[in-house]
Amino acid sequence: MTRLPRLLLASVGCAALLAAASPRLAAAQGLSVAGDDPVHETGPASAPMPVGTGGPTVARATAGIRAAVAHDDRTRAQAADQIVRDNAGNPTKGTILLIIGGAAFAGGLVLGGTGGAALGIAGALVALYGIYLLLQ
Repeated sequence: MTRLPRLLLASVGCAALLAAASPRLAAAQGLSVAGDDPVHETGPASAPMPVGTGGPTVARATAGIRAAVAHDDRTRAQAADQIVRDNAGNPTKGTILLIIGGAAFAGGLVLGGTGGAALGIAGALVALYGIYLLLQ
């Protein structure tokens, strides 16, 4: 029988906490609570909004993070030249995988046996994936 008073006390406590927090939450969102004036924490009243900008729009209805859209005014040839200049002297991921896979394949051939065969097959697969990345 001691559970009922605890449950009742917890329910009353949660209700009191919610009642105390709701005006602050509403004020933080710029809403008014039952006859109160809205709280403006940004300072004095700002200039009136131009006509046509106060209503709902599709942009205002969007929730979450908006992705920034980058616009590239270069041609494909200019973009390709920039990529070549940026990667000059720097091996790409495909090149690195091709080298590591080839070394593992050669190591598997040298070792021989079951372990060497497993290392050779794994090295060949890594090298093939590196070739695939290079040809993309």
